[in-house]
Amino acid sequence: MNKRFIGTVISLATIGLIGIIFIQLFWFQKAIKLQEDQFNNQSQIALKGVVNQLFKKTQPISFVDNDCAQLCDLESPEVLKAINVVLLNSLLTKEFHDLGITSHFQFGIYSTLTKKFAIKGSGVNERKVVKSNHKIALTCLHKADGYVLSVYFDKEKDIINGRLFPLMLLSQLLVIGLAGLFGYVVYILNRQKKLGEMKSDFVNNMTHEFKTPISTISLASEMLLKPEVFADSNRVGKYAKMIYDENSRLRSMVERVLQMAILDKGEYHLKMREADTHQIIRDLIQRFILAVKPLGGNICINLKATRYTFKIDKIHFINIISNLLDNAIKYSPEKLHITLKTWSDDIGFYISVEDKGMGISQEHQRHIFRNLYRVPTGNLHNVKGFGLGLYYVKTLMAAHGGTVKVSSELRKGSKFELFFPFIHQNNTIDEQDSEESQSVTG
Repeated sequence: MNKRFIGTVISLATIGLIGIIFIQLFWFQKAIKLQEDQFNNQSQIALKGVVNQLFKKTQPISFVDNDCAQLCDLESPEVLKAINVVLLNSLLTKEFHDLGITSHFQFGIYSTLTKKFAIKGSGVNERKVVKSNHKIALTCLHKADGYVLSVYFDKEKDIINGRLFPLMLLSQLLVIGLAGLFGYVVYILNRQKKLGEMKSDFVNNMTHEFKTPISTISLASEMLLKPEVFADSNRVGKYAKMIYDENSRLRSMVERVLQMAILDKGEYHLKMREADTHQIIRDLIQRFILAVKPLGGNICINLKATRYTFKIDKIHFINIISNLLDNAIKYSPEKLHITLKTWSDDIGFYISVEDKGMGISQEHQRHIFRNLYRVPTGNLHNVKGFGLGLYYVKTLMAAHGGTVKVSSELRKGSKFELFFPFIHQNNTIDEQDSEESQSVTG
């Protein structure tokens, strides 16, 4: 999956999502306009019904819309005086309620010429009532002064929005769902891209790592085929040892790769046995002296755990510590000073491995425990590896029920802290010396 394809997919998806959002906004505006028109029509129907009933109560002749002008020949506002405020309020309330409008409203009858109110409800805001769009002419009740009946709804927008709320909510949920799905797809695509890059780096690193021993074996084999070399037992032994060593190196690398495959599938089983972790660490440090000595570095161990004998998988325990020590050596090109400490409390056993090397930036600390992830080493090109070690450490620590933490500062060094809980352990405390401090200098 190349970068161009991923970029095209993300761009098209973004354009589509933005288009959907704009369509939704356009639809909302149209829906609100339709609801406003519907509300206005309903209010006009209600007002006509009220006028019709008022006319019936003030005139003996039935009200007919089309012949309204023929029935309105009054020359004085005497008819208005016959309209009772309570009656008008009850008629308006009934008509609006029949049409599903139950919101509070203000009303009044005023002259369109003088803007003076002939009739109004209590607590009426005259300015709002005059500016209201919900009004009807009372020509049939009083032609001369052009009176109108006007109604103002205090929460007209809330009524309109309330009618649209279910559909708007559903639409917004769909948009949010699509946006979330889009974000997830982008995340997956980026993750797949990074995973592809890491796998590509892994293949390149593995090829490079395999190339050296294969070339060495090939060269040593060619030398052994020469008669003058074959006749010299010392040279034969030298090249045979070279082939053996490089073959062992190849086998080790293959086993590491296969081990990672087993970890990914979760097909590993821990063989938990009581073990003296301090003795294991001491023996392991002696092996690392061989790597530290030529570099003029030192390893300081400070074993202060009061309880250090408990159940572990010995092989994996050694591999975990070895990975941390190996990284500390590889990433300490100048100041090779490593400190290993142990301590314990009531709940578990702790180990820390600290170096004064290159350090790890905050950006990379979040990813270093991922499979195949390698921290860029800048101008340092001799750091070898597949990006498997810390993933192995985290996986096996979790299998032991423990944790691994890292604290690091760029160009100042790193510190890894392991925690092994005393789960399903016996309560006895080893009677051996509980504190030991030793410095091993290579």
